[in-house]
Amino acid sequence: MASQSRKSASSSTSSSISISKYDYDVFLSFCREDVGKSFADHLYAALVKKGLNPFREATSASESSMSIEKSKVQATSASESSMSIEKSKAVIVIFSRNYAHFTSLLSDLVEIIRHGEATGKPIIPVFYHVDPSVVRKQIDNYGEAFAEYESNHEKEKVNRWRYALTVAGNLGGYVLHHGRYEQTFIMEITDSIYDILRRQHFGGDYLVGIDNRLEELMSLIGIGFGDVRMVGVYGIGGIGKTTIAKVLYNLISCQFEVVSFCQNVRERITRQVRQERQIHIPGLEDAIFHDLDEVFSMKSRKWMSK
Repeated sequence: MASQSRKSASSSTSSSISISKYDYDVFLSFCREDVGKSFADHLYAALVKKGLNPFREATSASESSMSIEKSKVQATSASESSMSIEKSKAVIVIFSRNYAHFTSLLSDLVEIIRHGEATGKPIIPVFYHVDPSVVRKQIDNYGEAFAEYESNHEKEKVNRWRYALTVAGNLGGYVLHHGRYEQTFIMEITDSIYDILRRQHFGGDYLVGIDNRLEELMSLIGIGFGDVRMVGVYGIGGIGKTTIAKVLYNLISCQFEVVSFCQNVRERITRQVRQERQIHIPGLEDAIFHDLDEVFSMKSRKWMSK
């Protein structure tokens, strides 16, 4: 396990959170007609600057721009959105004035809430010049949209949309009203989602009976001393070296700004060597590639000299 760069209040350096099964860090759900070229675009840029990998729709949310094959396009779009939601670690939903007027967004929200309830996926609602009670109770502009839906859509579908809005409206989120600077508001959101994501566990359940070993590792790492340390955990295969490393990572990763958990390094390097037949490190052209310990030793010395 490697950790770099002690957290600093003035530091803006960040990185992707950790290795995971996800394709995206954040799924952004928003009404493009309301905030697509303003607030949502600025939030997206801030997330990227923070080192995160957000997902946003490449096409307009407006159903009016769809072709004659409307139902087919809707089905394809819904399927892609559902997959993107599933492949994202967290979701930010920006509720704006006209959000409820687009059924594609409401269908996405149903999927978002379903994933949140089933997996605990973090959902961050942002109320952009909209009071949370309007979303929660479907009143005012949201009520107007549902007055139309009640007569044009199946009752079961409308109820699912209402339920998703009610749940989202009850979640703790961010409320932006007139008079507040958007840039400060965006910074608060990006800092919050970054903190949430870096605290997500990499894996490795906390096992009974490892407390003593964890205490010993913690003392060896010496968090707070301000120096750089490398701690080796060795033993025969299958005794839990990787597991205890994961548990330790989960316990202390939130104390660092940039963290990374690298596992199966030897196996990956072995595969790479077999494929490329050489490692492009000056001075190692004639190295014996099966002796990976020597390779890592020389690479470590090169990195530490920089």
